[in-house]
Amino acid sequence: MQRFQVPQFITVEDKIIGGFLTAKQFVYVATGIILIVIIFFSFAGFLALFLSFLVGASAAALAWGKIDGRPVPTFVVNALFYFIRPRVFVWKRAAKTAADEAELVVPPGDETIIKKSPKLSHSRLSELSWTLDTKLRDDILKANP
Repeated sequence: MQRFQVPQFITVEDKIIGGFLTAKQFVYVATGIILIVIIFFSFAGFLALFLSFLVGASAAALAWGKIDGRPVPTFVVNALFYFIRPRVFVWKRAAKTAADEAELVVPPGDETIIKKSPKLSHSRLSELSWTLDTKLRDDILKANP
């Protein structure tokens, strides 16, 4: 019977660039360096330093940063989807049919009256809820003196 070694640490990305950078980290850092070089050739003085600092900090945050144990790129993508997607969900009520109403099924030949389920208004529903709550509380108090 052959034995095979089971891979361990499969959730950790391989460090392939210089032994300390993963491929994604290398792409973030390389993109940041290229943007910083372009900024220094395009702008001069304080503006170039300021923009370079922002790009460098962003590249470092994307490469190594974590927010609540999650990588920053995942956080950024989730934030973008949050702002792009609609956050208001509207429920569209379908037209009521006769099958939707609750009716008692009566065998043929039985003279009992078919009753439709009563509709509860908000006040009636809250009254029933209060009655059930107080009755249950009274029953519990009687059972445990």
